[in-house]
Amino acid sequence: MSKKSKSNCVFCGKQPEGQNKEHVIPKWLMKLTGDENRFAYFGRNKNDGKFIAPIANMEDILSKEKSNLHRTYRFSSFQFPACKICNDEFAVLEGNTKPIVENLIKNNTLIKEDVPILLDWLDKVRVGTWLGNLQLDKNGHDIKPNFAIKQRMGASDRVLMIKRIEGFDDGINLIGTDTYAFYSTPSVFGLRINEYILFNMSSVFIVSKELGFPYYESSEYNYNTGKVGVAMIRGTEGLKKPLPYIDAKNMSVKLYQPIFDAKAIDEEGLYKSNYVRNNSLDYENGKGDIFIGDDSIRPMRKKEKITFSKCDDLYPFYSEELLAIDVLGWQSWVVHDFFSRIDLSKLTKEQKENMSEQYNSAIKLNEKYIKKVSKLNFQKSMGLMSALKDMEGG
Repeated sequence: MSKKSKSNCVFCGKQPEGQNKEHVIPKWLMKLTGDENRFAYFGRNKNDGKFIAPIANMEDILSKEKSNLHRTYRFSSFQFPACKICNDEFAVLEGNTKPIVENLIKNNTLIKEDVPILLDWLDKVRVGTWLGNLQLDKNGHDIKPNFAIKQRMGASDRVLMIKRIEGFDDGINLIGTDTYAFYSTPSVFGLRINEYILFNMSSVFIVSKELGFPYYESSEYNYNTGKVGVAMIRGTEGLKKPLPYIDAKNMSVKLYQPIFDAKAIDEEGLYKSNYVRNNSLDYENGKGDIFIGDDSIRPMRKKEKITFSKCDDLYPFYSEELLAIDVLGWQSWVVHDFFSRIDLSKLTKEQKENMSEQYNSAIKLNEKYIKKVSKLNFQKSMGLMSALKDMEGG
């Protein structure tokens, strides 16, 4: 929801020029999934600085009490300041993405050439949601964004896993965007579009090593700028299962794209290899190829079509709570992967303590959330089983 306070453009991060408004969830997607003016749930107001489990009871959400901090308003109101020129520029991305998502929903297919566009769009939605939430909460968590959508889109390795669950009603759900892990490290979220659930991850070199590209084992963190410096290692130039510690069962497809700094092509000899060049969509701009698979990984072929099988999981037993549990677990894994490789030796004692507190808070809160959401899912499952038995008995 837009604010009258002076907020930066969600695209470039600067004060908006020729101010416009950007719908983080575009109108075309609202119309594709229902009434664009329908009410939706956008998490809890955290002006008090508190985070709670990202699944709430409907009774609490719809409460008329003044103390109710849950945010419910029309999808069309989830919009934030943007420069007119930025909004016009990103309208091209929206225009390219719309037919891809429509084809997914209506014809159950994607082709290889769709995937980079879809990944760019998911970067845009993920980062836009993060910045929008910070604005809504008036950033009471003292998180200082050092990038906006433009700086983060297509800047780090990307993962897209899609699960198709028959039975979900038409609609949209943002999953995992109301956690401290997401607020502090906006690298993982889920997006449900009707019966398709898109799980999106993006973090520095998260799959480069497994895809044979140069990678790093340790990094230096500039506390003042938030930028990460890494010492790169020559790639193995071979393929093995990415994300070996991620439990991602029954996905309809798993897709990966390594991303590297285009300047490193000239500054480092590591990227001047036939392997990297032959496995890149756009070598000069640091865009790796689209890889597909799980235990067996390979680059996708030109014009290769993906058709999405229905997963064995059945709705409503595969619930929104289970979607949240998956995303929360992957958020914790990415936060751990990032922080565990940071060399803290050059930071001050206070900076080390702050970094440690941020890391521990993200992990511990997610563990707490998973327990609460798992309990809620168990209770719902027991209720469903009881209802089915009553129906059978009748």
